[in-house]
Amino acid sequence: MADWCEGEEEWLKTFLVLKNGTPSHDTFGAVFRVLDTTVFERCFRQWESRHVGESKGVVAFDGKTVRGTKDGPNTALHIVSAYATTLGVSLGQKGTVGKGNELAGIKALLDTLVLKRW
Repeated sequence: MADWCEGEEEWLKTFLVLKNGTPSHDTFGAVFRVLDTTVFERCFRQWESRHVGESKGVVAFDGKTVRGTKDGPNTALHIVSAYATTLGVSLGQKGTVGKGNELAGIKALLDTLVLKRW
């Protein structure tokens, strides 16, 4: 994000005052560390739905183990994702408790998505 801001500084200045230049990597890290992730996710999904629009067609669900997340006795991170195949965008993801619990993760993810049957 910091790299993108740096490359788009002139455009950003058309609606932001950047007296100290664009935010650094550390600034973004500090902001994201204090954000409530549930509130951020809800706001992001609202914003995304306005920009992505309605997707007709298949929503694919897939479970994955995130490589490199196993730490000693702690199990690796497992997530399920929902992907709008026609739009080519991810609609969301949810962590699961251990491998083999994808169905519970999909159910939890479905509860957060705005989908309608047509």
